[in-house]
Amino acid sequence: MKKNRVDPTNDSPYNVQNQAHNVLKVWKANRGFQMRDIKFEDFAGLTAEYDEILEIIESQNRELHELRVTRDKLEPKVEHLSSRARSGMRGYFGPKSPEYKRVRPILPKTPAPKARKPAKEKSALPPTPPQPDAPVATPPAK
Repeated sequence: MKKNRVDPTNDSPYNVQNQAHNVLKVWKANRGFQMRDIKFEDFAGLTAEYDEILEIIESQNRELHELRVTRDKLEPKVEHLSSRARSGMRGYFGPKSPEYKRVRPILPKTPAPKARKPAKEKSALPPTPPQPDAPVATPPAK
């Protein structure tokens, strides 16, 4: 017996949730419907558990969003103070000191220039004229 499987890539969690709630509504209104391996109460409990998980995920997403907003507000301040501190350390310790080398910003490496293909060698002999494959027709004389 083939088992029907739902492709999870096509359904968002909220589509799955809506489908489950629609099934629950229809099943609740038609309690005569039965499945061999699951009861209405089991399906309702599983759906409720899924709802709770989605709610937890949503609340943690909100918390994470708030943390990201706070991080984004602090980032320019920290970056500015780090830059000032690096400049001060460069003046205090010197640009070649090991202390400054530890705090020096790491600049992205510039890519090496692409190697050029060598030019074709020119021979000392003049180029040979092209040989015609077929005789060239001459126009008739008048």
